[in-house]
Amino acid sequence: MKIALVAHHARRTGGQDRYVLELARQLATRHEVHLVVVRAEGCEGSPVKVHPLGLPDRPVLWLAPRFARRARALVRREGFDVVHAVGGSLPGANVITAQYCQAAWLAAKRRYHVREGSTASESYQWLVTRQGIAHERRAYADRSLREVIAVGHATGQELVRHYALSPSRLTVVHNGVDPALFRRERYPGAGARLRTSLGLPRESSVALLVGTYARKGLETAIAAAARASERLHLVVAGTGDEALARRWAAAAGLGGRLHLLGARSDAPELFAAADLFILPTRYEPFGMVIVEAMATELPVVVSACAGAAELIRHGENGFIVEAPDDAAAFAAVLRQLLADPERRRAVGAAARRAALTVAWPEIARRTEAVYQRVAPGGS
Repeated sequence: MKIALVAHHARRTGGQDRYVLELARQLATRHEVHLVVVRAEGCEGSPVKVHPLGLPDRPVLWLAPRFARRARALVRREGFDVVHAVGGSLPGANVITAQYCQAAWLAAKRRYHVREGSTASESYQWLVTRQGIAHERRAYADRSLREVIAVGHATGQELVRHYALSPSRLTVVHNGVDPALFRRERYPGAGARLRTSLGLPRESSVALLVGTYARKGLETAIAAAARASERLHLVVAGTGDEALARRWAAAAGLGGRLHLLGARSDAPELFAAADLFILPTRYEPFGMVIVEAMATELPVVVSACAGAAELIRHGENGFIVEAPDDAAAFAAVLRQLLADPERRRAVGAAARRAALTVAWPEIARRTEAVYQRVAPGGS
């Protein structure tokens, strides 16, 4: 089968970009796979054919419409059995994976009063989101669309609610994980190295948060960590308004126990170095970092709106807090886990078993089943 995977980027960083890369590499062992992208990283040594469209990454408002035009022209010229796009990147695709619902994020942002930066930055992000909603609306209404893959059941419901998509055209296929890469035993001494690099006492406990500060609920994580234990340090790998984050920490009493690492490329080792994973996210169609933490045998404490919460059995292989802004509830779970190392280990082991059910080969197999329905007789 000749398949076009269309997205702005395919690379090892970022959940959506990693999804495209991993799916392409898996499918290319059995199909002719073409990536139609701004650029791709990580395809070296694989049979994936990359078609970079020669566009700059920024500004997004400029990129999105030009990407769609060039991608459409290339797809028509090449001819494919299946054209599979991510989100609203290409109206006219046969299959779309909904990694996000821009309209749902805008609603969540208003509900939780999320601010991502200065007034100017907020205004620009609002324009980007409105553009994203317009592109998604066109893509999901296009007559060429045969089936939509949602990365979680809640995301599927959002598409029905915001874009009037028929539930009969929806299939849920979660995002995946690489169990070999995210394996604790692969990174011996990771905990000691992290504590030494940050100047932490050897006996200190570390809770890890990965992602952008505003949407992933850093303010709640800070308040929860401050309440949970005086020896708990919160380590954050991600981006956002650092000055605001430090003000949150000072107000909560976390002070010197907040460690902002910025964007990192060593997430597997960071997971192996931590004792707990926390993500009080305000909007999360899936949350690949959650299953990566689970694969690394970390007890995860996440908000109910995370799509990956569908894989969690509360108290058995992870913990779910209903409201993303309920710092007291998050703190209570953290306290329980910090007080019981045996339970942490048991929950972590169960978490890895759950994560194994969404290893990338299985995600590729489920996606191929969608292709077979879209392009009967394809192989």
